This record gives sequence, structure tokens and C-alpha cells, in this order.
Amino acid sequence: MIVSTTPTLEGRRIVECVGLVSGEAVMPAHYGYEKGLKNARDVALGEMTKKAAARGANAVVGVDLDYEVLGDRRSMLRTTVMVLADGTAVVVE
Repeated sequence: MIVSTTPTLEGRRIVECVGLVSGEAVMPAHYGYEKGLKNARDVALGEMTKKAAARGANAVVGVDLDYEVLGDRRSMLRTTVMVLADGTAVVVE
């Protein structure tokens, strides 16, 4: 599965637009903010690409990642990281 933030893929032709796909992840950050952020991003992207594949796509273009820290920022024990990944599922040659 090709995943790109750009709307097109160099050297590839988009032959079908399957539609919008998204993935979400909400994870506790208590075991380290950077690790929590990376895990949440990986889960959100994985969920997004899984949905794209289920719809017959072999790529997702125009991917946008949004991050949010929820909870008490003074205490990692009560902080949650939320990541949303959105993109357009496509079929490329």
C-alpha cells in the first residue's frame, strides 16, 4: 500500500478514486509522550490503509495527520494522545 501526503504519485497514474478513508487512534501517553505519539500514528495509519485495501485501493493519497493531546498536560498519567489520519483511497497503475 502506497501512502503519500501528495495528491499524485510521481510515475504512477491514478485510474480510480475509491473515496475518503480515515483511521483514528486514542492512546495513553503515560509510558512516554513520543512513544505514545508514534504508536497512535502507526495505529491510525494502519486502520486507514486497512480500510483502503478493503475497498480495493492500492494507494492512499493526500494523507493528512492531525494530532491532539487530551487531558491534564501536567501529568502524563492522565494524558492521552489522539491521532486522526485521513486520505483519498485510489487505484494506481
